[in-house]
Amino acid sequence: MADLVEIKASRRTALGKKVKALRREGQVPANVYGRNQASLAVQLVNREIEHLLATHSRSQVVSVDVEGQQEPALISAVQRHPTRQHVLHVDFQRVSMDIPVQVNVTLSFHGEAPAIRLHEAVIVHNLSEVSVLGLPAAIPSEIQVDVSALDDVDASIFVRDLSVGDGLQIMSDPDELVARAVRSTVEAEEPETEAEAVEETPTTDEAPTEAES
Repeated sequence: MADLVEIKASRRTALGKKVKALRREGQVPANVYGRNQASLAVQLVNREIEHLLATHSRSQVVSVDVEGQQEPALISAVQRHPTRQHVLHVDFQRVSMDIPVQVNVTLSFHGEAPAIRLHEAVIVHNLSEVSVLGLPAAIPSEIQVDVSALDDVDASIFVRDLSVGDGLQIMSDPDELVARAVRSTVEAEEPETEAEAVEETPTTDEAPTEAES
C-alpha cells in the first residue's frame, strides 16, 4: 500500500439521522463496500476528504486506513450539499490490486490546433472522459489528447485515436467523436424586444433532505 494515497478513517456508529451531529463535529460519513464483503460504515475528517477530492483523480485507487486496516478502494460516489457544496457522504468501492477494473478516466486537452489560426475554426470537445480497463495501479489520472493534429475544418479526433499505456484498454466506442475543428459561425445578437422580455420571479433555494447512511 506504500504507493497509494492514503486517507485515514475510523469506524462509525452514528447512523441514520445521527450523522447530522457527526457532520457538525467536522466528520463526513462514508461507506466501504464491495468484493463480497460486508459494507463498512466509517467516518472521515472533513478537511482531509476535501483535500483528497481536490488533488486526487477518482480513477486512481486510494488506501482507506480504517484504524490500521488497509482497504484499497476507488471513490465511487460523492454526495455534496446542493448549494454550499461541502461533502455530505462518500462511497468507496473495494478493489483487488491484481484484478482489472473498469473506470472512467478524464481527458486532458493540450496543444494548439492549426485550424484555429488557418481557418478561424473553433475546437468542439465532444467527450470529457472515456472508460478504461486495466489493473488498478496502472489506471492513469487522465489521458492526454493532443489537438495539434486538427489542421483543417472538420478535422476530427476519435476514441480510436487515443493512446493509453501498456496493459490498458479503452472500452468506449472507438468511433465516438472526441474533438473536432468546426467553422466559426459568430452571429450578432439581436436586442431583445419588450414583447420578448419575460420577467423572472426570484425563487428561494431549498436544500433537499440529506441522504443518511
